[in-house]
Amino acid sequence: MSVASLCLLVALTAGQALAQPADVAAIQAREARNADARTLAALERFRTALVARFGGDPRLTMLEISESEGEALVVRASGPPEHAIWQGDRWIGTDGRQLKPWASLAVAATHAFALSSVKAEPIRAWLDAWRKVPGQATDFVTGYAIGYEPARSRIAIRATVGSMTTGRLSQQTFDAGK
Repeated sequence: MSVASLCLLVALTAGQALAQPADVAAIQAREARNADARTLAALERFRTALVARFGGDPRLTMLEISESEGEALVVRASGPPEHAIWQGDRWIGTDGRQLKPWASLAVAATHAFALSSVKAEPIRAWLDAWRKVPGQATDFVTGYAIGYEPARSRIAIRATVGSMTTGRLSQQTFDAGK
């Protein structure tokens, strides 16, 4: 689901979320959890595709993942990182697309991370804690970006969250863990 589609969905349902009967909220919460599971499964498929294409344990300067697409900046022996996009079950071209690290190219390259360091566990733990907060069980996470966060001086994960309660999009940053 694109961010624009999510914004429309959130806008249309934000006012209804508080007025919905408990069973509707339970359905929304279940569907949010199902979307979480699909996104984490997509991460694993993207991981497999990256290893098949680049071999071994590719080093990355940036990775983004959603239910339907994965993007990465893969470090090469010489030259800038290679931008790769996996959509559904195939590689697609990068024309007209851009993925930028949060730090300068030199800083991002210095802090490149191994694909194997990207784990589902920190994402699951963050999701579990996020969904326990009242009003956040129905939130929809549109995707995750992973990269070197200069303000934190470490690899971090940013989740883009659409709130069914407030009708707003936010970005939540948390540590990628070990």
